[in-house]
Amino acid sequence: PVQTVEGADGDESRPEPGTPIGVELEVRDRGVPDDPVAPDTAGGHEVTLSFTAERDALYGAWSALANLADLAGKVSVSVKAEGTLDKAKLENGVLEPLRELGLIDD
Repeated sequence: PVQTVEGADGDESRPEPGTPIGVELEVRDRGVPDDPVAPDTAGGHEVTLSFTAERDALYGAWSALANLADLAGKVSVSVKAEGTLDKAKLENGVLEPLRELGLIDD
């Protein structure tokens, strides 16, 4: 089952800063019963989240995503940004810190 929540009543005006837009949530049972004592890393549940957010909402989202990583052991993160991007700022402020953390390859 997929639950989709759209922005404010289809309003196409710019939302308040930090307001998530178009949230999708999917939780699938992978056919393995829950066992809190001995979790099966190959089974259980799969959670897929997709949302669009501005800077302020991302700060709040990191805590929730860290909680999900605690529950699952690891999370896979995919990020898409569109617009006119300054290449130097992208390299120095985004790519280099992610490389230093070992999250992306050169």
